[in-house]
Amino acid sequence: ESVADSQLFKLLVKREMPTIIKDATSVGYLKGDPLVSGHHHIRFYVEAPIVDDQGQFLGTVAIFDRTSRGDFKLSDCDALLECAADMATIIQDALRQPSMAQRSTTVGSDDVISIAPS
Repeated sequence: ESVADSQLFKLLVKREMPTIIKDATSVGYLKGDPLVSGHHHIRFYVEAPIVDDQGQFLGTVAIFDRTSRGDFKLSDCDALLECAADMATIIQDALRQPSMAQRSTTVGSDDVISIAPS
């Protein structure tokens, strides 16, 4: 299996609240996931929805770690929710530009965009 087969990247639940997985090894359907059981050893995963001004779901922003976070709680998601709101603004602004609006039609629902420091 490849990383593209990961159930973590397929969670993309269209909901208003963040999804928090404190220890992926304790979640039955994730035990055999390539990101959990493979060399990545993902244990902790949290994602927040990216929603535009009209309430349309645009995607998610997620963080993950190789260490489980049993003490992580919803109130710890404030920075992630703020990041998701910022991403919604960036995406909406980009989609208002004619050249970007044309290219956005090629992005599928299974695409993963990763932004990380170099």
